[in-house]
Amino acid sequence: MIRAIAAKEFLANLLTWRFGLAVAASVVLMSVSAVVLRADYARRLDAHEAELARIRTGLEKISSYSRLRETVSRPPSPLSVFSEGLEKRMGTILRFSHAKVPTMLTWKKETNPLVAAFPPFDLATVAGLLFSLMALFCAFDAISGEQERNTLKLMAANRVARWQILVGKWLGGGACSLLPAAVGFLLATLILAGSPRVSLSGGQWLRVGLIFATMLLYTSAFYLVGLAVSSRVRQSGTALVACISVWAGCTIVAPTATAYVVGEIAPLPPERELRSQWEEIDRRVNDEFWTGFRAMEKAYARQLGVKHLGYGILGKSFTHVPMSVGEIVLVGEPDREAIPKLTSFYGRFEPLRIAAGRDIAELEDRLILARTRQVWLTRSVSRIFLAAAFRNAVSALAGTDLYSFEEFIAHARRHRATLADWMREQGLFTSLYFFSPAPEGVDTSRVPRFPDYRPSFGSVFGPAAPDLGLLLAANGLALFLGLRWFVRRQIG
Repeated sequence: MIRAIAAKEFLANLLTWRFGLAVAASVVLMSVSAVVLRADYARRLDAHEAELARIRTGLEKISSYSRLRETVSRPPSPLSVFSEGLEKRMGTILRFSHAKVPTMLTWKKETNPLVAAFPPFDLATVAGLLFSLMALFCAFDAISGEQERNTLKLMAANRVARWQILVGKWLGGGACSLLPAAVGFLLATLILAGSPRVSLSGGQWLRVGLIFATMLLYTSAFYLVGLAVSSRVRQSGTALVACISVWAGCTIVAPTATAYVVGEIAPLPPERELRSQWEEIDRRVNDEFWTGFRAMEKAYARQLGVKHLGYGILGKSFTHVPMSVGEIVLVGEPDREAIPKLTSFYGRFEPLRIAAGRDIAELEDRLILARTRQVWLTRSVSRIFLAAAFRNAVSALAGTDLYSFEEFIAHARRHRATLADWMREQGLFTSLYFFSPAPEGVDTSRVPRFPDYRPSFGSVFGPAAPDLGLLLAANGLALFLGLRWFVRRQIG
C-alpha cells in the first residue's frame, strides 16, 4: 500500500506546474552559477600560479640567509565553487621565517571591506535558498490540500493506516522534490568538470558525492518540515504562509540574527593586554640585539684602537625589527677580522629570536582563540536552523571552512620548524653569509621546500560530521512530528 501511495503522490506532483517551474529554476540558476563560479575559480588559480612565479623569482634574489623568508600561496580549492567559505576572506598568501611562526594573523586578507558585508556567492548558497523553498512548495498542501479536496477522507476510508499514508506521501512527494535538486546539481557538476582548469582527484570526487548527499538530506528535511506543517494545520493557505515563514526564518533571518545576538551576549574580550605583551617581547628582543651588538662593536673597536669600525650599511636595511636583521657589508680589513666575533654573536642571538617567535605566536594564538570561540559559538547556535548546518557541512567538505585554514597553519608551522632545524644543523647562524651578502647569492636549492598540502579525507569529513548528523536528525524529527500530528488529525 505504501508503494501505491508513493507512486500516486510522485505522479501527481510530477504533472503539476510547480514541478516544471522547480526544474526550470534549478537548471537555469545552478548552470548559470556554475559558469560564473568556474570562471572565478580559473581567475583565482591564475593568480595563485602567478604568485608562485613571483615567489620563485624572489628566492633567486636572496643575498644572505638572514633574509630567507618563506612566502607560500595556499592553492584555491577546486571545490570552493560549491562553497566559498572563508577562502576569499582569508586570502591565500602566508609569510613566515625561521624566527617568525605563522599564525592566523599573518594571512594576507581581503582588502575590500565590502566583501564581508555580503554573503558568499557559491552553489551552496544558491542551493540552500532554492531547494529548501522548492521542497516546502511541494509539501505545503500534501495533507491539508487533500483534506480540502475530500480525497484524504476517501483514502482513509480504505482501511489504510495513517502512518502508511504519510510515509507514502513522504516517499513519493519527497522523491519528486529531490528530482529538480538532483538535476540542477548534476548539471552544475558537469559544467565544472568540463572546464580544463578544474581537475579533481578521486578523493575530491568522493567529497563531491558527499556534498550531493548533503544537499539531498537538506532538501528532504525541508520537505518533511512542510509535510509536518501540512499535517498540523487544516487549511492549505495557512500551511503555505507557515512554510514561507519557516523558510525565511531558517535561511535568512535566523543566521543573521544569531551572529548579532552572539556578538552581544559573548563579546570579544579586550585585546590590549595581549598586544602589550606582544610588543614587550618585540622590544626585549630588539634591545637585546642592539645592546649585545653595540657592546661587541665597542669592545672590538677598543681592541683595534679605533673609535668606529665602519660597517657599511649597518642597521640601514632593516625591514622589520626584530623579526629580521640587516645585512652587514664588510668593508676593509678591520671589518673582516671581526668576522669571528660577528658569527659568534649571531650564533647566540638567533636561537633567542626563534624562542621569541614562539612566544609571540602563542600570544597571537590566544588572540585568535578569543575570536574563533565566537565564530564556533555562532556556528553551533545557527546550525539548528538547518540552512547554516547545510552551509557548514558543504564548506567543511569543500575544504574552505575555518578548520581547513587552521590545518594549513599547522602544516606551515611544521615546515617552519623543519627550516629552523635545518639552518641550525647547517651552522648557518654562525656563518659569514648569514649576516653578509654571499658573492653569488644564497643557494636556495639546498633550502627545504614547502611540501604540498593535501588534506586527508578524515580532516574534511570530521568537521562536517556534526552538521550531517544534525540534518539526518532533522529528517527523523520532522517525520516523527508529521506522523504524530497526522495520527491525531480529524479527517472529515
